[in-house]
Amino acid sequence: MKFSGTLASCMILLASVINPSQAQDDPTCYGSGNLWSGDQAPAYRAGRAYKGYDGIKGAFQVVFAPGENKRACINNPSGVGSHIRFEIRNLNRHTPFNLNDDDCYKKLKILIDLCKRGGVRENAGWKFTYVTLL
Repeated sequence: MKFSGTLASCMILLASVINPSQAQDDPTCYGSGNLWSGDQAPAYRAGRAYKGYDGIKGAFQVVFAPGENKRACINNPSGVGSHIRFEIRNLNRHTPFNLNDDDCYKKLKILIDLCKRGGVRENAGWKFTYVTLL
């Protein structure tokens, strides 16, 4: 009886660890570094990086080659640190892709809302990263 209870507990623990859908959608938040002050600076800057502003094309409004990583370093006068760095990587190794601006922003906004010190999130063949640089 004791063995079967332990075995069942181990199986439940193992299933929660190897759940691929959870692992892909859940962000990995940084445990140290600058803490966002609660303002909307990162989300506002992300919107400008993805959607552009004042007629200027956004840094991520491009086709990503297979495996390509693009980054944008943006001045952050109203937040912690002096710059915010956003990165996106096309995880597909064979096909170029373009992200829809709204989808791209929404994916990063989830990461910003969940990870106040920056973090990384993989979703639907893309890797999103943001961090504050001093």
